[in-house]
Amino acid sequence: MGYRQVVLTLPEQLCILFHNHSNQKPLYSGFVILAKACLSKLIQAHFKSDACEIAAIIFIHTHSCNGNYNPHLHVILAEGAFFPSNQDWKWFQYLSLSQLRLFWQKHLLKLMEIEFPARQYVINLSCA
Repeated sequence: MGYRQVVLTLPEQLCILFHNHSNQKPLYSGFVILAKACLSKLIQAHFKSDACEIAAIIFIHTHSCNGNYNPHLHVILAEGAFFPSNQDWKWFQYLSLSQLRLFWQKHLLKLMEIEFPARQYVINLSCA
């Protein structure tokens, strides 16, 4: 079975919001869940089916290698998806990085709107 590493990051403008969040544990949990949802949507779009399940290991790093606060996710993603209805595993060789970027932005902005409703102007700046 093949796999890929995917790294999902935050725009720099949003890092301070994560750093100053009053309850980081559920925020980080939501961040990880968001990655799975995003990658599931990407692979469902690839196979043109929402009846598949992905295989992924997702872990968070809160700091970069130079010690700066920089929450980001590392994902080990299997190069395929499982279709429970017929017990079939289908492989893929290509995933669109531009589509991944758009799905990640959409999912991340939804999380930001929920977690930081009073900071909508910062969220809007990160989209510019």
